[in-house]
Amino acid sequence: MPILRDLGRCVVVVGMLAGLFGGIRLASASCTGPLLRVEPRAVKPGKALTITGKAFSNAPCNDQGETGGCFGSRKPEVEPIRGIELSVFQGGRAVPLATVDADINYHFEITVPLPSTLHPGSAVVNNIPIEVLPAENP
Repeated sequence: MPILRDLGRCVVVVGMLAGLFGGIRLASASCTGPLLRVEPRAVKPGKALTITGKAFSNAPCNDQGETGGCFGSRKPEVEPIRGIELSVFQGGRAVPLATVDADINYHFEITVPLPSTLHPGSAVVNNIPIEVLPAENP
């Protein structure tokens, strides 16, 4: 029976340690910049292109918690970015698509037609590569 008693004590100690340390989260931070998604990635001129943005705020880095850092200093007010210019780049020229404002959650989504002036081949919407497909014959 002494073995069972010692085993029981070990289980209790391990359980207490797991309870103490199991709920502790390790520190982490996020300095992720704005994220952009373009769908579809292959599209014909004149067809719809949906551009979605997340984390478009004026905060340089949101890793300081609620108080803004050491000694309880106040964090500056974070605002959505306004006037985000979206363009498609091909062959050394930029073609404007739209200008958008991020919402209060720092997101935006817009659907625009791909300009008919683009040629089949590679292009870039801001920093996202896309493929311009041959246009449909009228």
